Amino acid sequence: MGRLGLVLALAVPVACSGEDSITSPPVQSSKGSIPWEVNLQYEAMNVAVGEQVQLTISPRDVDGDPIPLSNLPPVTFTASDTTAVRIDENGLLTALKPVSSVLVIATIEDKEVGWKVADSSRVRVVAEPYAAEGFKLLMRSQAVQPANRNGNFFPMATDAAGQPLVTEEGDTISPLTYFEASVPRDQYYFSNSWSGSNTGIARNLSEPTIRARTYLFGQLYSDSVKVTVTYPDSVVLFITAVNTSLRPSPSRMVQTDITILKGGKVTFRQNNTTGAVVDDIIFDDLDAVIDGNIPAVSISTVTFPNVGKFTYRSTTMPDVRGTVTVVEPPE
Repeated sequence: MGRLGLVLALAVPVACSGEDSITSPPVQSSKGSIPWEVNLQYEAMNVAVGEQVQLTISPRDVDGDPIPLSNLPPVTFTASDTTAVRIDENGLLTALKPVSSVLVIATIEDKEVGWKVADSSRVRVVAEPYAAEGFKLLMRSQAVQPANRNGNFFPMATDAAGQPLVTEEGDTISPLTYFEASVPRDQYYFSNSWSGSNTGIARNLSEPTIRARTYLFGQLYSDSVKVTVTYPDSVVLFITAVNTSLRPSPSRMVQTDITILKGGKVTFRQNNTTGAVVDDIIFDDLDAVIDGNIPAVSISTVTFPNVGKFTYRSTTMPDVRGTVTVVEPPE
């Protein structure tokens, strides 16, 4: 599916082009296109008790082309807490009582052909609406973020002047918000797309735009910030057993060549638990690194105060010889 969507079932063989699978869904049947994205609006809603919101969907096929609703079975809306949120058959949502978060699902199913697709959103219900006239996404972490670090993002409801709204207790109001990154998940992602304050996980070199969207009492708001993900400032390299059925087993390292930032650290961790195994690591240039001679690896950390390419080897693991490339942090 799309940004929120979840393929629930594509199980019955149908006349279609493509394969019946999540990664390559059926896109044509005798009745026309099968949706690959449901696109339920809105992704994150903040409403007050008694407020109503008309839910809508904008289905698209696997190529991203819109599918007319008249070509599809009726959409079914459900809520995880029907005492807090009621949704009628036409998708009109009514807030009934305060609740932190309710899951709303829009499902389209063709039982005859054999497919079902869905999309989801979240709803927060408060007793009374607050006077939001704007929305701002605050980045609480550095804009330049090493790949092994997390970013912290805080959405705020604001007044007309852009100042954050606060409760009577003086707490900043952070509405339920939907987060997404502009790059693939293997570069940057959010483990929980719906949150107030949220944590983004940097994985690989990239320059993602972090987008946040929220529906506040009848108005849709959005904001975004830019993050630059650099090389990591610390890395853990694992020593493992070649064959866990041997007692003891020889050791190996799968990853051996890495790049980190100047001042960073590399930790070699012994994970070969097949017996009394002792493995060593030694760097060729011991004057340029700190603690680069490790006779017996346990959880052993080497620090790199200098820029350059540093080679290490092991006498107990003959095939292990790797490099640590150290680069300057971006300005």
